[in-house]
Amino acid sequence: DAPAGALAIALRESLSARYLLLWPSIFEACAALFTALGAESHPPCSELLTAIAQLHSDPRIGPSRRELISALGLAAKAIGPHSFIEVLPIKISTTADGEDSSWLITVLRGHIGNASLAHFGSYFLPL
Repeated sequence: DAPAGALAIALRESLSARYLLLWPSIFEACAALFTALGAESHPPCSELLTAIAQLHSDPRIGPSRRELISALGLAAKAIGPHSFIEVLPIKISTTADGEDSSWLITVLRGHIGNASLAHFGSYFLPL
């Protein structure tokens, strides 16, 4: 856990505006980390996962969005949908200024494996 956690911290810190031009490569490195660690990515890389998701609404993300979505998708595949949703809860806003993370549903599509159907029924049907 210690080396994975240290690498996750370094990658999270590299997601600052200072390294904006490197974000596509940083997202690819994040995806590789999640893929290599698999289910062991959670919890050591949970803060990294949160940091990546927070950049989705950053207007500077621009052409890096594809790599960001890919990194999130590979993280979901690695840790499973239950842990993914635990770290990044899906919220659907009913007001114009409310918090909405429904875009995460598109990230999950195509990146789900070894998931319990009961979990989906209990989580997604109430949404």
